Amino acid sequence: QWLRVLLRQRLAPWRAFTQPIYQLEGLRGSPLRQRRRLLLKGRGGATAMMQFAFANVETALYGGLFLGLLVFAPEGHRQSLFRWFAADQGGIADLIQTFLYAAVVCFLEPFFVAAGLTMYLNRRVELEAWDIEQEFRHVF
Repeated sequence: QWLRVLLRQRLAPWRAFTQPIYQLEGLRGSPLRQRRRLLLKGRGGATAMMQFAFANVETALYGGLFLGLLVFAPEGHRQSLFRWFAADQGGIADLIQTFLYAAVVCFLEPFFVAAGLTMYLNRRVELEAWDIEQEFRHVF
């Protein structure tokens, strides 16, 4: 299922939530679609908002790092540094921008994956542990 995950699921707004379904449950075909639909029922908006929030944090961190380069530039060179970043096509400025973006993604990605996995585990507990909860309430 790696082809589906790399191509189609990459654009899904709830990919962090549905990725454990593909990797952990090992379903294919119709059972996979039914399972994904069941787990997403009522949770699609929350997972999309989580991805939107992480995208905004990613943008803010990248902008902050980029502006940090400009702020800490030597006095009198800020305008020329900004023009250099804006005008350089395929040079060292692009490499610096790519490195900054990669640093932000490497920092945020573990938190994004952990948030998606936590939402998945919470939903599984809600769906499958309800009977256990009822037994605990009956016993205690």
